[in-house]
Amino acid sequence: MAIWKPSESWENTFYLEAMLWEDIKKYIERAIQYSNTNNTTVQIEFNWIRLPKIKQETEIDINYIIDIYFDLIKEKNRLYKESDKWIEEAQLRKKEIIEKQDKLNLLIDNLKNINPKDYEELLHWLCEFQEVADDIKVKYNKKIVLSYFKENWFKENENTWKDFNWENSENFARYLIWQSLDWINRVWAPHQIIHKFVNDWKQKFWKKTEENKKKIQEIKESLA
Repeated sequence: MAIWKPSESWENTFYLEAMLWEDIKKYIERAIQYSNTNNTTVQIEFNWIRLPKIKQETEIDINYIIDIYFDLIKEKNRLYKESDKWIEEAQLRKKEIIEKQDKLNLLIDNLKNINPKDYEELLHWLCEFQEVADDIKVKYNKKIVLSYFKENWFKENENTWKDFNWENSENFARYLIWQSLDWINRVWAPHQIIHKFVNDWKQKFWKKTEENKKKIQEIKESLA
């Protein structure tokens, strides 16, 4: 609990700081108790909103102070929404939502064109999908996404626990895909940690994947 006297001009008044996660009612009750116990006046401030001082041995209407707090919050929000800064941020946010929605629509439309055995491309798609889908303002039909993977034999709980093999690129990739699908099904978008795991997968198997692609290209050219 932090309490201090800001300056000598405050005389017998002290500032009482609200504790982390403290309810406003509990905070005011604590200020009243401190004021009466220490025979002093307490200045209270909640979420950067300065409220009336608590004076010792004075009848305090806690609900009245709480009403003042919420009235000041409403006024603060009203003034902010009328400011140039808020208008600019609102315009930028609107533009961001439109761009995310357009990209999400394009990703879902292109999903059907991805080879289900191209794990590198699927993982890349899921990362791009996560970035735009993980926004409450964008909309999509999750059944379309889930049905693509279901139709291509991706299963629930795939390669978990003892079945997981860190050393096998396909096993590892299908595990990451299942994790992402589970988040899409239960929530809305894959968890952002998918980016780290996909990066781990790429670092481990990228070189091998590139070598295989090169060999395939060489074979194609030799047969041409």
